[in-house]
Amino acid sequence: MNVAQARLPEVEQPPQAVVRHGRIVFLDGLRGISALHVMFAHYALAFYPEGFWQLGFFSNSFISLCLFFLISGYVLTYSFEKMPGDILVNIVRRLVRIGLPYFPAVLFSALLASAGWGVTHAVAVAAASDWLLKMTALPALTGLWADISGASLFVGYFQNSLFQFPGLPDQLHALDPPVWTLHVELYGSLWIIGLVWAQRFGAWLYGALLFLSLFVFGFDELALFTIGHLLAQISRHERLARLLVFPKRQWFGVAMIVAGIWLSDADTLNVPLPDAIFPGGVFHIPEIYRAQTQWGAILIFLGILLTPVLQRVFDTAVFQFLGRLSYSVYLLHFAIMISLGSAVFLLMLKFGAGIAMLLAWLAGLGATVPVALLFQWGVDEPAIRLSRKITRKKTSEAKLAPVR
Repeated sequence: MNVAQARLPEVEQPPQAVVRHGRIVFLDGLRGISALHVMFAHYALAFYPEGFWQLGFFSNSFISLCLFFLISGYVLTYSFEKMPGDILVNIVRRLVRIGLPYFPAVLFSALLASAGWGVTHAVAVAAASDWLLKMTALPALTGLWADISGASLFVGYFQNSLFQFPGLPDQLHALDPPVWTLHVELYGSLWIIGLVWAQRFGAWLYGALLFLSLFVFGFDELALFTIGHLLAQISRHERLARLLVFPKRQWFGVAMIVAGIWLSDADTLNVPLPDAIFPGGVFHIPEIYRAQTQWGAILIFLGILLTPVLQRVFDTAVFQFLGRLSYSVYLLHFAIMISLGSAVFLLMLKFGAGIAMLLAWLAGLGATVPVALLFQWGVDEPAIRLSRKITRKKTSEAKLAPVR
């Protein structure tokens, strides 16, 4: 399966507008704007706690993290189908892709955090930000070792882990707290590798794994990878793809996006939906806040799949630029926030916390983008090239045929 030949079932849109250089380009744009959303929400939580929840949807960074997981489930399905039977190679390639940028990002974060500790602590006190104040505390030796060694990629943090082991490191004292999602991304990738292999092995095994995942994962983050995977299968299925092509679907897609935003808005989350639609799994029962947000992300993702106009917006140069930098921005923005962002906020606090937060975010964005460009050039792109070179045998690019 060649990802360059995968296409969405949009009859109005030529294939080259959907896929370019082996990538489903509008999803890159969506990933880019999602990274900026996460960055903004972190600045708001750190510097504007008094008005954080008043920002509604814009304060909920978890919605964008859920979109990351849905996108990964979707695009990794095509990627792993290039070598569906070579599980070990796919695992090693994914470890390189995720893990290689992790270590320099953690080192970068540790250096900036130590350099700007005094300013960050002063800002946390001035802004009355309990969250930022906890971030200024030094990590325990076990947490420090977990971050430096990369163990946190495999075990996560006790606030955000797929497992419930005792003694997990504390995310609030992590060297680069946003990397908790790499823990989910790693196991989500392994899950997609397993699904792709099982589908090649036999329909009965594939169906059994999907069925068991309902009880093992419940509605945890890994379920989003499953949904992304299934949507990728539907989008190139000869018959099922017609479900995504119907009259007035763009209006239906916009309605789904609006519903997803409403569902993940802070005011909506204060009135939880029934627990029955948030089933738990073997790992743990999801929090209502997170589960509602996951439903919101699913609606937004489906809405975008049904809305070619938005896909073309995400295919524009600005969004593609952000998409290319999204991983680097995500890994590096926190370190710049607690150093440069803190300094700018402290200087601008005389104009009010809200204005100071916005100016700190703009300054942080102005610094994060060039640093992310350097990181992409020196770390991220080499990691991608290296992961693509890991193979046991040369694979031929088979023509993508519709799934029947």
